[in-house]
Amino acid sequence: MRRLLVVAVATLLSVAMPAHADDVYTTSTCQAPNGTPAATAGWLPGGTAPMTKQDKCASGGALTAGPASGTASQQQSVTWTFTAPAATRILGYSLFRTVKTEARDGWAWNWSLFRDAADGLNEHYVETCWAISGCPGLGNGTVSEATRVTQSGLDIGALVAFADCNPGGCTAGSGAQLMSIPRADFTLRDLADPVLVGTPSGDLFDTAQPLTGVRSASFSAADQGGGVYQAILEVDGATVTSAIIDDNDGDCVPPFKGAVPCKPSASGTLSYNTAGLRDGAHSIRLVITDATATNSASFGPVQVRTQNQIAECDPNVSSGSTPVLAGLKGTRKSTVTRASGRTTVTGTVAGAGAGVVVNLLSKERRSGAPSVVSGTAVTGADGSFSLAVPAGPSRRLRAARRINATDRYFVCSKALDVRVPARATLTASPRTLLAGSRVRLAGRLLGGRVPSRGKLIDVQAREQGHWRTFATVRTRASGRFTTQYRFRAGARRKTYPMRVRVRPDAAYPFAVGYSKSVKVRVR
Repeated sequence: MRRLLVVAVATLLSVAMPAHADDVYTTSTCQAPNGTPAATAGWLPGGTAPMTKQDKCASGGALTAGPASGTASQQQSVTWTFTAPAATRILGYSLFRTVKTEARDGWAWNWSLFRDAADGLNEHYVETCWAISGCPGLGNGTVSEATRVTQSGLDIGALVAFADCNPGGCTAGSGAQLMSIPRADFTLRDLADPVLVGTPSGDLFDTAQPLTGVRSASFSAADQGGGVYQAILEVDGATVTSAIIDDNDGDCVPPFKGAVPCKPSASGTLSYNTAGLRDGAHSIRLVITDATATNSASFGPVQVRTQNQIAECDPNVSSGSTPVLAGLKGTRKSTVTRASGRTTVTGTVAGAGAGVVVNLLSKERRSGAPSVVSGTAVTGADGSFSLAVPAGPSRRLRAARRINATDRYFVCSKALDVRVPARATLTASPRTLLAGSRVRLAGRLLGGRVPSRGKLIDVQAREQGHWRTFATVRTRASGRFTTQYRFRAGARRKTYPMRVRVRPDAAYPFAVGYSKSVKVRVR
């Protein structure tokens, strides 16, 4: 009797995807539960009727259809279809809709809501409101129980909001407020685990040297489905810290927003202060989850050692009378600059022969940092030793030994300093623009150790042979930052190198450093 437009929906083969028992996530589209605008990714307009379809969600509105811009023929339709993202299925939803059907002599606009496909089969109908049968509409224009349609226990690929002209033709200007969808929440089954891209790196997984103080791990991951969500660090089988890898402009923060709330690929760095662990052997594992917080990929466990005992020098032994003599390999200077922080401390212990244990005491150049043992060596027959300094931030170093095992204090060499310049990335978008336009600048600090309140950085441009600071920005605790700059008319037909300068401060253990410059051309 009624022939309806068929909407094709791709089916997903779950047998090819590994999954967990609780592999679901819930996300909102068009409007978040707190009433703020949400992404509409996943929804697409369609149909053959000459009907105005608008996405007003970004401004706090709704997905709408109406009025007809011309005469609609019989069975011509208008649709808004939500399709489950790749590697997911819809298990349930709550759709908030207001419908106002319309009928006149010889024509009518009718509403139907379908699961999977608008093919007229009874098992696909959710609800109908047909003007031809006397239904004037549904809902009252609010986001409330009066406009809510809810189903659970499903396994479908799409939800189709459908209206058609039957009988026709429906005149131009009719169906002025045919449908409005201000919010829809979906529970999606995610059929794919995330994967690590490459091997995680960082001094948190250093198996050669004892771990001390704050250590970091860097990683990249990808995911089909809800996207890459969270990094979790486990020590000896227990979670010790976790972080959202990339908040995707707020969509990847519960409650999630958009069909794919988190980015399909993301990179990040997770830091952890090993000082909270007892000295000795530990097992460390990095876990990456998708939006389900259950589907996961992992690296490890990696077996490491920690050594965070408080290391203090004997206040009664001056640097001029210490038997421990040390310097930085390859120079007579007591201060060197190293991009990675790696170097070597060499020296001798006066009066010592072979087998004397010498420790490397390390103290990060930041307020409140403890002095810790970060390496050990044993003297040769002539009392000489060599201590490898691992990668890290700016530090003050001393070679030290305990005369007796029960001594409280170390006898230490003079202080040696390693300066490590701060590192940062910077991107500009667009790279070519018109005068009067704005360029978006974004990047992040590398190397970890970012204070919890963030770090102030300078964004600079080179003009007339000099670098000029035009913005000072505080990063997030993750080290990421964004800012904008508007080029005035006088900047036309010029190219501006731009960079980030990171200055030292008491809470940030790096020397002044710069990002690579990027060039922005103003037409």
